[in-house]
Amino acid sequence: MPNLSLNLTRSAAAHPDQVAIRADEYELTYAGLDDATARVATALREKGLEVGDRVAVMLPNIAAFAILYFAILRAGGVAVPMNPLLKAREVEFYLTDSGARLIFVASAWVDEATRGAEPAGAEVVVVSSHADELV
Repeated sequence: MPNLSLNLTRSAAAHPDQVAIRADEYELTYAGLDDATARVATALREKGLEVGDRVAVMLPNIAAFAILYFAILRAGGVAVPMNPLLKAREVEFYLTDSGARLIFVASAWVDEATRGAEPAGAEVVVVSSHADELV
């Protein structure tokens, strides 16, 4: 089923060497973003993600957010973006309300995320600020 991730694949085919993401000194081309997204999507499916599953992403504006967002869509999941400043009870609500059983979070916010994820029954995956470590 086509979704927003198809736009990334098309952009990568049309403009492979153009910069898609620039964050401080870090740059990622459309081809690189598409490749990273494909690899993470494969890993998510291998982890058991099924079409329609919700996956929470509690990250600031870093390249890893874009990679995860498009990877979730590409794998057939539904991305649940969450503000990284949420407190544990808010994290629990978002996860319970959305049905997300997996949450990606930056290390700076792992404590609140973990305290909220435990009662919601969600698995916490800590993400480094370095997008290259995702793949």
